[in-house]
Amino acid sequence: MIDMSSIYVTSDTHFNHTNIIKYCERPFTDVTDMNESLISNWNKRVKKNDIVLHLGDFGFGNSEQLLSIRRQLHGIIFLLLGNHDRLSRLKQINVIILSSEFEQNPTLIIDTIIFSHRPISYIRQNYVNVHGHIHEKDTVGRRINVSTDVCSFTPVSLRCLKEKVNTILNY
Repeated sequence: MIDMSSIYVTSDTHFNHTNIIKYCERPFTDVTDMNESLISNWNKRVKKNDIVLHLGDFGFGNSEQLLSIRRQLHGIIFLLLGNHDRLSRLKQINVIILSSEFEQNPTLIIDTIIFSHRPISYIRQNYVNVHGHIHEKDTVGRRINVSTDVCSFTPVSLRCLKEKVNTILNY
C-alpha cells in the first residue's frame, strides 16, 4: 500500500522565470524572492525522502542554475515535461523524467487520476484529470488544477487530491 501522505503533486513552478511574476501577477518582488518563497514553501511541506510528482514547467535557465534550485528542494522528483521544459537542461539535475520532449501532452495514470501538464480534452468516465499549465484557473468539472499559482505556491498532498477525486466521482 502506498503512503499517500508522503507523495505530493505540483506544477508550473517556473523557477528563474522573471516574467511569470508579471504574467500571472505573482506576489513576489523579483525572481529571487519568488524562488526563495517557492523553495521555502516546498520544503515546509515535503520531507527529504518524500516523492514529488511535478507536472511540468519546472524552471528556466541553464542546467547549472536549475541544478542549484534542485539541490535546495526536498524529495525525490518525478517530472512530466511541460511546454516550457527542455530535456537537455533537466536531465542533468537529479529528477526522474517521465516523458520525452516529443510527446504533445504526456500523461501518467494512477488509480482514477490522469496526471498531465495540460488539461486533457477527453476524460474517460470514472477518472479525474489532475493538471497544471493554466496558472490562474481552479478546478472545473473532472479537472483539478495543481499549478502552484492556485495552490498557495505549495505542493499538494496526494491524499488531499485523492479526497477531491473521490468527491468528484461520488465515491
